[in-house]
Amino acid sequence: MPRSSVRFWVLAGLLAANLVVGVLSLYFVRSVNQRYAALFEDGAPAIYSLRTLTREVTGVQRLARRVVTPDHEPEWAALLPEMANATRDLEDLTRRADTLAVLRGTEHPAAIAAVSSEYAEQSRRFQEIARAGRLNEASEFNLSQLRPCHDRFQQVLDAAADHIEDQGRDLRDRYARDSRFFGGVSLAFASVPIVAIAIGVLVMTVLIAILLLVVINPRPDRR
Repeated sequence: MPRSSVRFWVLAGLLAANLVVGVLSLYFVRSVNQRYAALFEDGAPAIYSLRTLTREVTGVQRLARRVVTPDHEPEWAALLPEMANATRDLEDLTRRADTLAVLRGTEHPAAIAAVSSEYAEQSRRFQEIARAGRLNEASEFNLSQLRPCHDRFQQVLDAAADHIEDQGRDLRDRYARDSRFFGGVSLAFASVPIVAIAIGVLVMTVLIAILLLVVINPRPDRR
C-alpha cells in the first residue's frame, strides 16, 4: 500500500474516532442537563410543599400548646377554631403532596398521608377535650399523644426531603464519574497524534544517529 494512502487512512481513523468521542460527549452533556432540569422542576415544588407542611404542622402544634398554657386561659376558646382551620389546611396540603412527581414510586407519599391522617385525628380529639373545658386532660393528651405524633410527622417529612437531596447527590456523583470517563477517553484519542509524532521523531533521530555513525566511522574495505 502506498505511503500516502496509509497516512490518509490513519488520519481518517483519528478524525472518525474524535468525531465519535465528540458526539458521545454531546449526548452525555445533553442527558445530564435533562436529568438536572427534571430534578429541578420536580424537586423545587416538592421541597416547597414539604417546607409548607412542616410550617403548618408546627403551627397546629403551637396552637395546641397555647390552648393548654395557663397564661392563655382567658383566650383559649378563641384558639380552637383557628386550630380546626389549620388542621383542615394541613390535610389539604397533604393531599397535594401525594401528587409530587419526585416522590412517586417511593414509600414517602403513603407515609406522609398516614401520619398526616393520624395527626389530624389526634388534633380533633385534642380540640374536643379542650372544648369541653378539661384543660388539664387536654394538656396531658398533648404531651402523651399529640406532641409525639407531631414529632413523627416531622421525621417523615425530613425523610422525604432527604430522599430528594439524595437524588441530587447521586446525580452529581454520576455526572462527576461520567465526566472523568469521557475526559480520559477524549484525552487518550487527542494524545494519539502527539504520541505518533513523538515515535516518528524518535525513529528519525535513531536513523540519523546511525547514519552519522556510519559516515564518521566507515567500515574498512576487506580485500
